[in-house]
Amino acid sequence: DALPSACERDRALCEDVRRYLDRYMNRYGVTQARVEGAVTSGDSAATMPNSHGEPVDSAWRVAASGYFQPNDHIIVSAGGIAYDGHAAPTGSLLSIGFDFAQLDIGYRDHWLSPLTDSSSLISTQAPTMPSITLSNYDPISPLGISYEVFLAQASRQDGIVFEEGTTSGRPRIAGVQLGIEPTAGYALAVNRITQYGGGARNTGGFSQFIDALTESQNPVTDASGETEEFGNQVASITSSMLVDAKIPFGVHLEYAGEDNAYAAGYRLGATNLSVGVDLPQLWKVFDAKFEISEWQNSWYTHHLYPRGLTNHGNVLGHWFGDQRVFGNSIGGRSEMLAVGWRRTSNQYLRAVYRTMKLDPRWVREGAVPPYDTLHALGLSLATDWQGFPIEVELSGGQDIFGESFARLSGSIDFSGHAIHRP
Repeated sequence: DALPSACERDRALCEDVRRYLDRYMNRYGVTQARVEGAVTSGDSAATMPNSHGEPVDSAWRVAASGYFQPNDHIIVSAGGIAYDGHAAPTGSLLSIGFDFAQLDIGYRDHWLSPLTDSSSLISTQAPTMPSITLSNYDPISPLGISYEVFLAQASRQDGIVFEEGTTSGRPRIAGVQLGIEPTAGYALAVNRITQYGGGARNTGGFSQFIDALTESQNPVTDASGETEEFGNQVASITSSMLVDAKIPFGVHLEYAGEDNAYAAGYRLGATNLSVGVDLPQLWKVFDAKFEISEWQNSWYTHHLYPRGLTNHGNVLGHWFGDQRVFGNSIGGRSEMLAVGWRRTSNQYLRAVYRTMKLDPRWVREGAVPPYDTLHALGLSLATDWQGFPIEVELSGGQDIFGESFARLSGSIDFSGHAIHRP
């Protein structure tokens, strides 16, 4: 829908996007068949940001996806992501519906933030969870209303607190996003996810899901004087503003809270403030992006769930949660700077630098944990070879524990589809 206007501004990019979208315009097709190999060195085994749990020392990765669309209202998708140590059918789902209500059942990713390097509530940091999702494709009414409601199931946790003891099971994740875009270029949304259930805590079906979406999860005291707590909640308010100036830019904001620190359910507790600035076109051939996050203590941990908001050992939200000893719910700050260069029509170079520092005043058992400052730099080249998209990336640095790493990877997508600018 946006391509006619985009073509007036940037014909080359417009044609790239058009070719990229063409893969989805048939009755069936293969949209990705990427194979990656890597050579690594160093002692770090940190998780790479937004990579479905893949560690930096993984030597290979395979990602594939395809679809079959029998009519306008049904799509069957099959896919998966595998790397050294884990595999999941990411992208395998059944989609049924219309532009105002689409039901997705399967392994669909969720990302509840306008920022592209992090999402405080849920992102692609952890392996994809199975879920049921209801959302709309076209905005509703002149206010541009959009919504997304989902129910997911995380990996098994032992030691979940229940009544006077513990239980084991797979916690459920209920999520909702309500957004508006009252004018072109400005959007506002409220988001919330709740971790609940698991083992003997699964005391209800649909009614428990509705409670997870709508009720405050602060502890309450019943008539007998016992304290009850439903689950673990995280919420955020996000906004995005795109300015079509001589040098176009976007500003994105996310203000998130981990649980309620106050009795009023609408007041956020430990916060995470993230801000991003996006410059998609600088001097015709360059682009740049800068994002910064600063969070308080207590993120992704909870006294009811020993593994907190995680799936297969990785946090569901911002990648900072995997850069620490889990259980050290320490505050800190992260920054990301990315610069891209469209060198030719089929060559795109990009440099990404990330840094993170945890709060040196945070004390655990009478001592400050020996955390260092994280530094990571990645240089990548995306181009074509014999009609197949290829990408080469060299990255390295030091993780939060002071362990160094270096990684050289190369990948090729045998589906033959390419677009070289994010």
